[in-house]
Amino acid sequence: TGLSAPPPPPPPHTHTSHAPRVLFSQSQVSELERRFRQQRYLSAPEREHLAHVLKLTSTQVKIWFQNRRYKCKRQRQDKSLELAGYPSAPRRVAVPVLVRDGRLCSAGAPSAPYNVTVGHYNAVLGCGGSLYDCGCHSYLSPRVCPTTRI
Repeated sequence: TGLSAPPPPPPPHTHTSHAPRVLFSQSQVSELERRFRQQRYLSAPEREHLAHVLKLTSTQVKIWFQNRRYKCKRQRQDKSLELAGYPSAPRRVAVPVLVRDGRLCSAGAPSAPYNVTVGHYNAVLGCGGSLYDCGCHSYLSPRVCPTTRI
């Protein structure tokens, strides 16, 4: 009688408040880097002008400068540690545990996180989540993999 099926529900979205990640072009990054070498902080009018020239939003420019200052700070800290005779400090990385003792962890299983060294990184592992496929987490257990049988 002319009635159509209702539209399907939208797919579940985990980050509804986040805009999609924007990749800057090489020319935009070059200009942002050049300007950063001149001055590490921009006033609002300077930020607006640079954003207009680069066809970005003022917020994108602001966040890029914040991230660049933080990167600079981290590099300075790492360099000062190396000069003091310490190897570069390992970064702490949160990694969900998908397999423990040869068994899959259930998504809501309460389990205390524990530390493990993964390559150069010191990772904090805890049960739950499934962010990685077998190529990324197979080092946790060579016998059991949630995505493929090994």
